[in-house]
Amino acid sequence: MPLSDQPNLFPTKSKVASSLSKNSFSQSAKIVFALCDAVGNKSETLALTNYNLFLQNRGDHFYLLNMLGRQLRLLVLAQKKALTHEKTYTQEKMIPQAKLWTLPELRDAFEKNVSLEENAKSGEIDLEIGFLPFLKSLF
Repeated sequence: MPLSDQPNLFPTKSKVASSLSKNSFSQSAKIVFALCDAVGNKSETLALTNYNLFLQNRGDHFYLLNMLGRQLRLLVLAQKKALTHEKTYTQEKMIPQAKLWTLPELRDAFEKNVSLEENAKSGEIDLEIGFLPFLKSLF
């Protein structure tokens, strides 16, 4: 069979589909960052609002969980004044947020984050079901 007669096994995405997926990821990433900031600022209402948007956008829960873990680690570093002395965008956000937390609260939140990730990866819990109780436990 000539090459031109073979079916296209790898069709290219249409313009609409490719722009939709880019916009969807971009929107989802913005929501994740807003949710992480809401947690850092201990704003439960804003965190739950952003989580609702995250669900509507069908975001990746493992990505969200990892980003929250990153947020908690940065808060610990800011709490211990271990961030570098150069002012960066991240530092400017983390330092005021870290003042809202105690080290035991951050440790507890991080342990819950790790536990949820382990349970989800081992199949003991569905991350989409277990995430909301975890999120609410941070406040």
